[in-house]
Amino acid sequence: MKKTTISIIILLFLLLSTNILWFLNTIDISITHKYQDMVLYELKNSKKQAVNMLEDTLQDRNKSEIKAIAEKYTDFDSFEKEGCVWIGWYGFKFSKSGKLEGIETDESYSSNPICKQLVIIPPQ
Repeated sequence: MKKTTISIIILLFLLLSTNILWFLNTIDISITHKYQDMVLYELKNSKKQAVNMLEDTLQDRNKSEIKAIAEKYTDFDSFEKEGCVWIGWYGFKFSKSGKLEGIETDESYSSNPICKQLVIIPPQ
C-alpha cells in the first residue's frame, strides 16, 4: 500500500474516533444536566416542606425559644435586619407580641419576601 493510502486510513480512523468521543461526551453532559435538575428540584421542594413543617411546629413558641433552637444548628451569628431575625440561612419574622409570623428563605426572599415588607407610617 502506498503511504498516502495509509495516511488517509489513519486520519479517517482518528476523525471517527474523535467524533465518537465527542458524541459520548455530549450524551454524558446531557445526563449530568438532567440529574442536576432533578437534584435541585428535590432540594427546593424538600426545603419548602421542611420550612412549612417548621412554621407549624414553632407556632406556639416565643421569639427567645425559637432563637435558642435555631442558633443550635448554625455557626453564624444571629442579627436583625428588615424586620426579621436572621439565624443562619433563615429569617424569622415575629409579631410585636413575639409570635412567629413566617420564615424567610433565600427563595422566598427573592420572589415573595416577608422580611422586606415595610410598614409605612402615614404623615401626621
